[in-house]
Amino acid sequence: MSLEAGLSILKSELERDLEALFSGLDCGGNLSEAMRYAVFPGGKRLRALLCLMTADMLGADRARVMPLAESLELIHAFSLVHDDLPCLDDDDFRRGKPSCHVAYGEANALLAGDALLILAFEALAGGLMKSGVGPEKALLVIKETAVHSGCAGMVGGQVFESEIDIPPGKEDLIRLCRKKTGALFRIALAGSAVLCDASPEEQKAITAFGEKLGLAFQVVDDLLDAEKSDEPLNFVNLMGPDETRKYAVELSMEAVEALKPLGKKADILIELARTLLEREN
Repeated sequence: MSLEAGLSILKSELERDLEALFSGLDCGGNLSEAMRYAVFPGGKRLRALLCLMTADMLGADRARVMPLAESLELIHAFSLVHDDLPCLDDDDFRRGKPSCHVAYGEANALLAGDALLILAFEALAGGLMKSGVGPEKALLVIKETAVHSGCAGMVGGQVFESEIDIPPGKEDLIRLCRKKTGALFRIALAGSAVLCDASPEEQKAITAFGEKLGLAFQVVDDLLDAEKSDEPLNFVNLMGPDETRKYAVELSMEAVEALKPLGKKADILIELARTLLEREN
């Protein structure tokens, strides 16, 4: 089976479970509708797919990591809703349609983002309670998901973005990417490794892969975005397109190298890393 076909199957499973999560949701007013609007249709669902692919790689039941996969999609959706608000990036469109605050009003979008973040941890905790994962591992993954989402991770990255010097240095851009983009990549892989009972050596390799992959993904995004934006917080504007492309390749190779301890069973993640490097959107 091709990688594309495999990802399509995983994505279908994820969409089914996300739909089930929203099926009984009733927050009053049009808040539930605004939340659904922010989640469906989704983008690549990459963070969630990384969870499911890790389970497949380790020979574990996908049900063990589905709560984390759902949670990360909801956290990612919350971050996009808030990023688009006038007080932050002030973007009127997201994924080819009006942003949540344009469609539902600023107050509803703010509350929808809040509710998505809370729902993410409700889904994570509730799902892990049913998945057969032991309480110690479940609590560890819940805690680490919070750490990677909050001040030390994604939200902290948003704050750092607002304070970073213009023009930025390379180390500042790397720090920004590791927090704002890379943190959720890291927990998707590291958290799934814990839930799937990976050995300490496997956990270390998978976590290192996640760190490199998250940064490589953002560098490739910068290459793609540079053609349609003059955003100053962009590796291309700092290093030029050729050096940025070399840096993306270097990071991807380091990500692949990190998986060596897992042998042939890591091929699925290696193929994904190469596909992300070569993507055009």
